[in-house]
Amino acid sequence: MPNISPLVTFAVISYNHERFIAEALESALAQTYSPLEVVVSDDFSTDATFSVIANIASNYTGPHKIIIHRNAYNLGLAENVNKVWELSSGELVIFQGGDDISLPHRTSKLVEAWMSREPRPDLVYSGVVRIDEDGNVISKDTIVVEKTPSIDDTITGRKVFIAGGCVAAYSRSLHFFVGPLSGGVIAEDFVYSFRALLGNGVAGISEPLVLYRQHSESIIGQLKSTLKVSGRVDDKYLKAHVVKLVEYKRAMDAYKVKRPYLRWMLDRQVKSFEMELCFGSSKFVKKWLFIFWALSSLRIRLLRKMLSILTESSTVN
Repeated sequence: MPNISPLVTFAVISYNHERFIAEALESALAQTYSPLEVVVSDDFSTDATFSVIANIASNYTGPHKIIIHRNAYNLGLAENVNKVWELSSGELVIFQGGDDISLPHRTSKLVEAWMSREPRPDLVYSGVVRIDEDGNVISKDTIVVEKTPSIDDTITGRKVFIAGGCVAAYSRSLHFFVGPLSGGVIAEDFVYSFRALLGNGVAGISEPLVLYRQHSESIIGQLKSTLKVSGRVDDKYLKAHVVKLVEYKRAMDAYKVKRPYLRWMLDRQVKSFEMELCFGSSKFVKKWLFIFWALSSLRIRLLRKMLSILTESSTVN
């Protein structure tokens, strides 16, 4: 009987992960599923990360095909993810960071969940165990969606759906139907999660299949550090948020989703963040920005509240 199992890509993206990359790559090569290609794309690390990758690859004699690549210069996360798609051939692409660890049966479980549904979902993900940089368990998360959420809650912010990139796998069409990520994207999981809501949906496995490492050099770690020091979100994260919202609009265009109100909401959010970037962190300016958006969106109660705040400030001064 011929092998009907689809070719799957297990992608490892790395940047300055010298301390963790060996364990991450070895967990990828230890996957029990076949046929599997392991694609490693290093974003021009300035430490010994790629040397470790090359050494492991040259000594590997297992059943999986392994493709290693190093960018000629640092491209940033989005372009590095785009590079993975160019290098890969799998119908399903499973992602892992160069500092995370996957359990050996992760691929098999994700493929099983993916193939058991019709149509096959564009995104399938699992639970996760969070660990610190020394491998100590911080927490576990086994809560996953039972049915695909609507885009409404994500756009309005009531309950944003996000399947973390460390636990996610994506269908090939999810990436190529809309096209490569824009260069300013710093969190591909937000973009791909939103695309999946518009496409063939989402499937979740509650079982933790990934050890997700949290440390100071990760994107989340850097964001927390910035907030702790300055008390505000750095402009680069605000810019990335704008790019993310524009990616949402781009996906809605590709899937021909009308929804005028949701499009208006996205436009309003983009303009709001753009104005915040223009005017900086001045609290006085931000108060007037709130009034401007209250007027532009006819939110009378918000307008009254902001006017009340300004009146109180004037009285105090």
